[in-house]
Amino acid sequence: QAEAAEQMLREALAIAGRAFEGPHADKAMALRALGEIVSGLGRPAEADSLIAASYLMTCDIFGERHESALQARIAVVDLMLKQGRLPEAEAVLTEMVAAARDTAIADPSLLPDLLYRLANAKTRQGREREALPIFAEAVERSTSVSGADHPNTLLIRNDHARALAGLGRDDEVAAQLQVVLEVRERVLGAEHPETAITRADLGRARWRLGHAAEAEI
Repeated sequence: QAEAAEQMLREALAIAGRAFEGPHADKAMALRALGEIVSGLGRPAEADSLIAASYLMTCDIFGERHESALQARIAVVDLMLKQGRLPEAEAVLTEMVAAARDTAIADPSLLPDLLYRLANAKTRQGREREALPIFAEAVERSTSVSGADHPNTLLIRNDHARALAGLGRDDEVAAQLQVVLEVRERVLGAEHPETAITRADLGRARWRLGHAAEAEI
């Protein structure tokens, strides 16, 4: 299926190339989608090239500080994170967060999304203490924008708890994950994969606290 999708996108790009001279938003979107598919097919160098081309074309159309360019750059960062290029991703995300704060953005969910990625990049490099205030702001902003029960807010809270776990603050971890688990069970269902992740994380936190009888949830 991925190979068929790749072929369809290449055909769409060829048609767009004939229909539109120069940079065009449809071309940029197709390049980004093609890059994401190629990445999933295990061709990272080609994916880098396609997603970078999409971002540069979007900048040509809208300017590099426009919301559309920031959205396109997220695909660039996500590829860096997937490839383990964490310091590089962190540097780009730091720039993007600053731009998102300074730019009038129509989509209020963009800033908490960027903050979440930045906090995760720091956590993956073993810098949980630096990540905590960024996670906290991401939770606050996502709750304000999307609501406390929104899947994005719950995802941020779950990974915030993991950062706390890395610092040994398991009482806080267990308290936070208990809330996330209850909401995910209600919103997503008890058998949803994200609910299962939270249940496992909570079980490990309880085990570390010495509550073995409560570890199996």
